[in-house]
Amino acid sequence: MKLLNWIPITLLLSVLCSLLCKANIYVTQPATGTQWIAGTTVKITWEDDGHIPALKTLGNSVTVSLYPTNKGLYPKPLAVWKNVDARAQILKVKIKSGVGSALPTSFFLQFKDRKSHVKNEVYSARFSILPVDHYSSGQTPASHLSVPYTSATKEVGLSQSANETASSSMKSVPVSTTVPSADQSALQNSSRSSKPSHLLIVLSFSIASALVIILRVTFF
Repeated sequence: MKLLNWIPITLLLSVLCSLLCKANIYVTQPATGTQWIAGTTVKITWEDDGHIPALKTLGNSVTVSLYPTNKGLYPKPLAVWKNVDARAQILKVKIKSGVGSALPTSFFLQFKDRKSHVKNEVYSARFSILPVDHYSSGQTPASHLSVPYTSATKEVGLSQSANETASSSMKSVPVSTTVPSADQSALQNSSRSSKPSHLLIVLSFSIASALVIILRVTFF
């Protein structure tokens, strides 16, 4: 009977553990309104939100995946970068030349800790990927946000064509100057909401303490 008395406490502690073990990655780039050019090298950045587990604890266990916005129609990621070192806070990758040439044109990144025993995922804001021939079409916007790098970078499963070489030599990647839509802002806010609040943690511990006191008074 005493063993059964501890079951509610065990369940409550499991819930608290899941709250405390949320990933502490907050994606800073790409942001809402960011535009990448297919066939170029771009950078992905993130920061530590101050909650556990720390970035140094995550180590190189993070997997970053590129998905279209309508994940239901495209369940498989368009690109996957495994064994990403969370401590680096930056990842330079090559975007496939075929991405952005057809629908969909809106995308997001998923960060996932492969070592976690609970669901531990973080998402970036929505952003756009323009076709590889965007520069040649003369449609380059005046303002830019992301800058492609020319140094050796990680590339996922594609050979570099002549168009990709021309795109990689460019100095900047354009960014949209339009106001982001409401659903774009909502997805960016969802990345912030993945960080567990201190108030929720304190409240959870208070409930756990009260439950322990009630069980002791009732059964002991």
